Amino acid sequence: MPIPNSDFDSIVRHLKSLGLHTGHNVSVHSKLLSFGFIKGGAAIVYKALRQIVGPEGTLVFPAYTLNLGPQDVYDPRNTPPVAMGALSEYVWTLPDVLRSDSPLHGHLATGPLAARVVEADPCKSMGQGSSFSVMRRLGFKLLMLGCSFQEGATFVHHVESEVGVPYRNWLKLNRIRKCQSGSLLNMTCHYYGHIHPGRYENNLTLVELEMAKQKKMSIVQAPIGKSYFMSLEKIYSCVSQMLSNDQYVLVKPVKGDE
Repeated sequence: MPIPNSDFDSIVRHLKSLGLHTGHNVSVHSKLLSFGFIKGGAAIVYKALRQIVGPEGTLVFPAYTLNLGPQDVYDPRNTPPVAMGALSEYVWTLPDVLRSDSPLHGHLATGPLAARVVEADPCKSMGQGSSFSVMRRLGFKLLMLGCSFQEGATFVHHVESEVGVPYRNWLKLNRIRKCQSGSLLNMTCHYYGHIHPGRYENNLTLVELEMAKQKKMSIVQAPIGKSYFMSLEKIYSCVSQMLSNDQYVLVKPVKGDE
């Protein structure tokens, strides 16, 4: 199978077909491999996003650093995002982009609402007071560009944290953050993690199927895979209802642990 080619114009067409337009505030998760060889790389994808939402829109990108331990130092200016893909890695290098102080689920943001997103409580990985909560309250949308729910719907775990599920619990994790002054700050971060790691694995494909069934999102074929676009409020409503019907609907037992 030949590797598909994409360029600025084709990326713009793809985004517009999903329904993006001027003034949208968007949380973007991406897998650029779904677009094959992109002439201009991640910079072109960012340029397309920025052009479409315009100066009125705000763009947010994941900059998670879940690999850090209690002895590692998180420096918002110098600690790179981990396993977040080429687009987040590119955005992180831009001078006009803000980054949150959360050493777990941190975000990069640019646009009029950027400060409100990154100034969320850095000790709240998810749940009330977190960046996810702020984005929902501000009416953000979620764009999964070439990536599946299983790969990019981290917001679903935020919904789990607010609704409450029996297989996760609030954990207190000690972390160290480097402040702008250069001093080190000891933090206690709240993380909604699995009670029994390894017993269950995520099964977020069911959210995709339910959202599609209820016609609560746009779906457009990418050169490889698909892209999805929806409001955070609609995914919150859908996932909350799914969990009210079955508290274990978003997970499945790991093989051999049934």
